[in-house]
Amino acid sequence: MSDIDQQLQQLRENYLRDLTPRFDALEQHLTRLIDEEFPQAPFQEFLRLIHNLAGSSGLFGLDELQTASRDLEERIAAHVAAATRPDEPEIRRLKRGLADLRQSI
Repeated sequence: MSDIDQQLQQLRENYLRDLTPRFDALEQHLTRLIDEEFPQAPFQEFLRLIHNLAGSSGLFGLDELQTASRDLEERIAAHVAAATRPDEPEIRRLKRGLADLRQSI
């Protein structure tokens, strides 16, 4: 294995190790959004975090995580663009989407 391959492997391992705290932070963020009835600016920040996860997971070849992130991103983006708050069934789907992110790795 070349030095570059070893460095890339180390980066991927670091990324995977850091996913659990990222998922925890996303779940906490969603809980705060629900408690505060989805204020627009924090909801946009949540969208940005999911978008970043979708992009970075693709860089590391985590296709299932990327797909799950993109699906969740689309759901959130629709609400952000329309400036609507998710209803209870949609909140359950968002929570399920976050759980799917964890399961995808």
